[in-house]
Amino acid sequence: DTLHCMGFSMDNVGKSEEAIEYYDRALEIRIECLGQDDLRVAETLHNKGALLCEADRADEAMECLEEALRIRELHHGEEHESC
Repeated sequence: DTLHCMGFSMDNVGKSEEAIEYYDRALEIRIECLGQDDLRVAETLHNKGALLCEADRADEAMECLEEALRIRELHHGEEHESC
């Protein structure tokens, strides 16, 4: 959770590349500890995807966002507001 928050903080101060690095580290740990389908993994993927989108890295952003959506739909169904 700390690495995720550090990524969020770096994004808020305009340090996009550092934020992406923190999100990547957070993803590694979250996937290892919580599993690929955990909602906290989706949260980090969503934030990283939004950041990549802002950086005009659309292909990478879509990979993250599609995976975040898959996880959220797994937990909540396709019609839930978080999807």
